[in-house]
Amino acid sequence: MDRYSAILRKHGLKVTPQRLCILSELDKKSHPSMEELCEIIKQTYPNISIATIYKNLNCLIEKGIAMSFDVGNKVCFDICTQQHIHCVCDSCGDVFHANINIQECAKLLKNDTGLDASFVKIVFNVRKCHKCQ
Repeated sequence: MDRYSAILRKHGLKVTPQRLCILSELDKKSHPSMEELCEIIKQTYPNISIATIYKNLNCLIEKGIAMSFDVGNKVCFDICTQQHIHCVCDSCGDVFHANINIQECAKLLKNDTGLDASFVKIVFNVRKCHKCQ
C-alpha cells in the first residue's frame, strides 16, 4: 500500500482507504468493469456507496493515475503505472497488454499532424487471442 500512497501524494491527492483499495484492486484485477470493481470493493468496504467509488475512480482518472477504455459494450479500468496498449479479443472478450512502444505512436502522431500527445490510449481489437487460436 505504500506504493499507492506515494502515487496519490505525488498527484496531490489525500490518501484514503477507499482510494488505496481502488488502486490495489485495479492493480490485481485484470481490467475490471465498474460493476466488477464495485463488487470487489464492497467485499472489503460493505458500506461504501457506488457514488463514492465513482467519485474516487473519476478523480484517479482525472489525475492520470487510472484510465478507462471501451471494450465492446462495457467500459473497463486499469491502473496507469505506465502508458501501454490494450488488446481486446473479439472471440472471448479477454483484455491484455501489448508490448508496443507507445512513444513511437506519439512520435508518429507528431510527424503526421505536428501535434503533441498529452496521453496515449490505444485499444486494438484482435479476431482471436492466443487462448482462442
